[in-house]
Amino acid sequence: MKEMIGLSVFALAAVGFFVMYVQQFLTNLASKRWPNVEGNILSAEIVKEGGHGNYSYVPNVTYSYRLDDIAYSGDISDTAIGNPTSTLAKAQITQYSVSKPVTIYYAPNNHEKSTLHPSVSRQTIGGLLLSGILSAVLLSVAAQSAIKLLNP
Repeated sequence: MKEMIGLSVFALAAVGFFVMYVQQFLTNLASKRWPNVEGNILSAEIVKEGGHGNYSYVPNVTYSYRLDDIAYSGDISDTAIGNPTSTLAKAQITQYSVSKPVTIYYAPNNHEKSTLHPSVSRQTIGGLLLSGILSAVLLSVAAQSAIKLLNP
């Protein structure tokens, strides 16, 4: 019975992650149809993440934009595009010069939600697939266990 409870908790957690990735996937898809506005890069830096000799260099970019005389800002800090070397990260971040005008896509119903890249990331697709498969497997095992408990 304890095994059944533990398995159910893991299955529910996997389903929770799956729902989270579905929401992110749908938002990413919708961003392709969002209106856009010109904004500016405020900062662009490379952040060293990780530890114990296993580091990744991740671009961290902040930007600003105005809509209806209201100032907004956003950022990109995407570990999915992290690089194992600082040289690769520097090459990647060169497209984000401070004060450079950029096109910013914003959610029409929530102007604080924005992106520089309206697309579905590999990280979102990977998380969606992994959490979906894990949810299906764990729910299947939990269901089989429940059937065995009810029909000894």
